[in-house]
Amino acid sequence: MMPGTSRRGFLSSALATSALCLTSAAPALAAGNDAVLAALKAKESADLVEGGAVQTRLNTALDELRRARQLASVGEYTNARQMLRKGSLESVRGDLQKVGNYLRVQRPTFAEFEGLAVTGGLDAFDGSMRAMEVGAKEVTATDVNTNAKAAVSALEEVVYLLGRDRTYQAQKEKLMGGPVVKGTDGEVAGTRRDFLAEEEMIIKDSTFTESWMTDGK
Repeated sequence: MMPGTSRRGFLSSALATSALCLTSAAPALAAGNDAVLAALKAKESADLVEGGAVQTRLNTALDELRRARQLASVGEYTNARQMLRKGSLESVRGDLQKVGNYLRVQRPTFAEFEGLAVTGGLDAFDGSMRAMEVGAKEVTATDVNTNAKAAVSALEEVVYLLGRDRTYQAQKEKLMGGPVVKGTDGEVAGTRRDFLAEEEMIIKDSTFTESWMTDGK
């Protein structure tokens, strides 16, 4: 404590300094927490996608959407709209968020393009059917069919994109030796083949043989 400074003044100054430090550290702590939460969310999404649960629901949702389109094509708008609100179609928006997190590196704009195309298509399909139900003159059956087709195409693209990425990941694992397979006792069951190493060895042997034969001439 400085000479001439009262105890109360010193304590007030110390408290003010501590408050300033805490205030300055708050944004950094918040950013750190956001990063941790984002990482946990991405890990959860990856587990669900790689486990096949999300892709299975999206495939089922696509079948349900095609069925809803068939119902709408014969004027069964009420039943078609109900299908959009149950089953796997009910969880499509949440599943699209999981896919977006899973493909955040390969497809950073997924939410703004493929994801939005699906949700926008579903909304347009549902909205046009509702308009037909209330007899809106500016909407026709052709509009309903067009919106239904767009929604189906958009969801087909997501299913294809996700399936292609999982196929690529599977092929990558195979080339790198495949995933470690464990037995019931927790021990590694067998040795993984290193396909890349085998390929490199074949190339080296081929190069050596060619060089030897050339030198012998």
